[in-house]
Amino acid sequence: MPPRHPAKSGLAVILAVVLSACAPTTTTMPTNDATTTTPRTPGIHLGSIESGGSSIPAAVYLPHEVSGGTPMPCILFLHGRGECGTDGLRQLTQGVPQAVLNRPDEWPFIVLIPQKPDPSRPWADYHGHLDALIERSVRTLPIDPERLYLTGLSQGGHGVWHYAAHRPGTFAAIAPVCGFQDWPTTPGPRPSPASSTAARLASAITGLPVWAFHGEADTVVTPEHTRAMIAALREAGGSPRATFFPGVGHNAWDPAYRNAHDGLTLASWFLSHRRR
Repeated sequence: MPPRHPAKSGLAVILAVVLSACAPTTTTMPTNDATTTTPRTPGIHLGSIESGGSSIPAAVYLPHEVSGGTPMPCILFLHGRGECGTDGLRQLTQGVPQAVLNRPDEWPFIVLIPQKPDPSRPWADYHGHLDALIERSVRTLPIDPERLYLTGLSQGGHGVWHYAAHRPGTFAAIAPVCGFQDWPTTPGPRPSPASSTAARLASAITGLPVWAFHGEADTVVTPEHTRAMIAALREAGGSPRATFFPGVGHNAWDPAYRNAHDGLTLASWFLSHRRR
């Protein structure tokens, strides 16, 4: 997939929030170490998550409501190729983190935001880290395990389909944005999906509420990828929802996360679902 560059203005917003609103800003994220101090101050906390002898950067966003101690809904957000790295910040510059910072009152969620180090490797290679992040966070933060949600964009959209199939009983709902099914073997756009992969993934998540998004003019990941998954889910007996944006290219995440669609925002749709 061609690289994307995070918005500099978004990074400036993130840095301002981290420096002014978060304490501590270097807290180690949930790990297998039971002595780890867990952040409870509202804001963005930076750290890492360990699994299998390696660690990757991870951040957690805690809304102001967290101070009340009541179990809260939680989103796991998987970023795209352009936000890969080990700086621990780049994954905050696109998608859900920016939507939350722009309108925090509309997103009353704890948000888990890991960073995938290598753009040439799929999120599936980091399933152990995601497992550890979720399991430790549920144990140590006021998270309602019946209201866990999964979303991601581009490479993260690919990650959503595959991670939801990896943990079919974990999430109350998922929202892949401009996602695809098969990991590319060569660099470049993903022009056509493989129906066999779509069918396999769909069979694992048939009963899971799905709202998928894609730009009709996307030439990086063509909208046929999302159409293939929606068709496979319906063939398997599911009732997925899909929104396609006319004239929109690869950046389907800004309208998906920031706008209402037929009077419904993604945040409110998430909140309407609990794990069955």
